Amino acid sequence: MWGTLLVVVAGVAITEALDGANQEIMYGSAWKGPHGEQNVLDALEMGYRSLDTANVYPASYNETAVGVAIERARAAGLKREDFFIQTKFTPGISKGHCPDGLWDPKVCMFDKEADLATQVRQSVQTSLAHLRVVQLDSLVLHDARQPWDDLLVIWRAMEELYAEGITATIGLSHAHDAADFRRLLSVAKVKPSFVQNPIFAVNRWDREIRLICREHGIVYQAYSLNNVANDFVYQTALVLGIARRLDRTPQQVVVAMVKRLGLLPLVGPQDPIKMAHALVAARHLPALLTDADVAALEDVAFARGVDRRGREGHDVRVAVTNRLRWAVFMAWQHPDHSHARTQNGMHGVPVRIEAGQTSAINSKHRHGFYLWDAVEGPEAPLHREGADKRWVKRVRADGFASEEGVNDVVVDERFEVAVVNMGLGDCEVFFVAGKSEGDLKPQGVAQGGGGSLNLWVYDGHTFAVVDTASGTSTRVTLWRSDGDPQLLRVGGGGS
Repeated sequence: MWGTLLVVVAGVAITEALDGANQEIMYGSAWKGPHGEQNVLDALEMGYRSLDTANVYPASYNETAVGVAIERARAAGLKREDFFIQTKFTPGISKGHCPDGLWDPKVCMFDKEADLATQVRQSVQTSLAHLRVVQLDSLVLHDARQPWDDLLVIWRAMEELYAEGITATIGLSHAHDAADFRRLLSVAKVKPSFVQNPIFAVNRWDREIRLICREHGIVYQAYSLNNVANDFVYQTALVLGIARRLDRTPQQVVVAMVKRLGLLPLVGPQDPIKMAHALVAARHLPALLTDADVAALEDVAFARGVDRRGREGHDVRVAVTNRLRWAVFMAWQHPDHSHARTQNGMHGVPVRIEAGQTSAINSKHRHGFYLWDAVEGPEAPLHREGADKRWVKRVRADGFASEEGVNDVVVDERFEVAVVNMGLGDCEVFFVAGKSEGDLKPQGVAQGGGGSLNLWVYDGHTFAVVDTASGTSTRVTLWRSDGDPQLLRVGGGGS
């Protein structure tokens, strides 16, 4: 149907994709468990507009949850053209996850007995239904590490879907072999607009593949920035020094570096604070990095004296002291990459910690925990809305926090608030101690362009946020039920 060999230059599609869909950063829906819908809604409300998902089993991705979130956001006023929606075809995924017999699109992503080209088309058919759209902005082959003949069949099928207008662009994921990547580029009728790979400091952030992408005008979507393999990066003198100089977090520095390298950061935090930090870092921070910063960050794993071993698997003892007047529950959060999260909810069986008691749990680096008031029962009151919200404290074991491997956590009536400035102008924060002007107690400044300010506050305390340029003041009352730590957005997009 193609006639003579046709090569579509990626640049036009990329320009349309990036300019038309606000692609300053992409939000990934992987490993969200039963709360994927709410996580995507939180991201959209904050300002993310590019969404990445995949048509696989729900423990890893949940396309339907993403589709429901998109539908709710559109009902609230967003238009289809406001979104960039990307999903993936994953070859072989149906083998162990779909029942035998006739294919039922309601229960399986594609017919596991069909030929590869048919599977690609069926996968897109079910994706469109899950996502509640009639066209994809991007269709990505979830794993390019296929036998050559299979890879070519899949790519030709994706090219046909592109030609039919079912997807606006096509791309690859896990394109790790440079020779195979160049071979596909040499025969592609439609070149990939995107490559989506994990990046790690130890291979200079996938330098070889991203340089091929640059050569061919392909947008590189970079994920796994906070993978445990990159943990050591955030402890280096280089990253910590840049973070101190710019008054930003180490994680924000790395997001900004990714942008300066010409890549599109793909992040997927469930924590709204981390969502906000990443978004404003992609939006405002790249311009603050010097060329010397970027060059040094690209080679951070090879700097003199850098310890690249990280803390994966290291024992951490988490000791929680309850200074409240009532009991709390504490439970281990099921890991992201586990079927337990889908099958059993977000956490394991809780431990009850009575008022005045200390309870210690042997854990591992990066393991997460929830704490909540015992009166709410043995299931954490997560992701509730409005008047149904209840206090939940999130804790993560940190193997870098102490040489002894002990994390001390104190629970009292205070809760932590991260003030994140989403705009460009500085915002000064005051505690409102009374009704007179003299009762405003300065707490600090959240710098414009993504600066943060951490506060410890009590339930019902009110704060005044003053835009230092205009003098405009806004007051906000903070409630323990909104979480611990919780996000307060100020500046542009503040709430």
